Amino acid sequence: MSLGVLRGPTSGPVLVFELGGESADDERGGFGIELASVVQVLEPAALTLVPLAPAMVLGIMSHRGRIVTVIDPAPLLRGATKPVMGPETRIVLLRQGQRQSGNVGLLVARVREIVPASEMKDSEVSPGSGTGWVAQRGRRLINVIEVEPLLETLVRAFEANAKSRGAQGVTE
Repeated sequence: MSLGVLRGPTSGPVLVFELGGESADDERGGFGIELASVVQVLEPAALTLVPLAPAMVLGIMSHRGRIVTVIDPAPLLRGATKPVMGPETRIVLLRQGQRQSGNVGLLVARVREIVPASEMKDSEVSPGSGTGWVAQRGRRLINVIEVEPLLETLVRAFEANAKSRGAQGVTE
């Protein structure tokens, strides 16, 4: 059984964060996103619930006159726990890819640090669901999320919800 080819270290730094279950001295590691895919880290604002949205959508908020869809990334990442809300909770606003439009933010329990590419190496750990590769910094592992597949999963979840609602409307 092949573990597949790991993508390997990025040429740029990675924003490392916690979702909820890991701690700062936990060797299992946290999660990260290449800094080039991050627009800004925001303090959470009041969220407005979105009726009939996929379960991963926590709500929407306004940021500088634009609507941001805030999601819980845990359901998309194998082994991740739901973000724990607290004083260090943040929303990581993602840079949109060529095919997606709109704004998406990930709710994270705590932003840990920005790790330069020079301090990371490729690990031998196979990436899990939702992660593109696993970096190693010392003894810690960083599960690096690839933004494009994450956004595509979100779009598919909205489409599946719309189809499901359409099918329910026909049978009712």
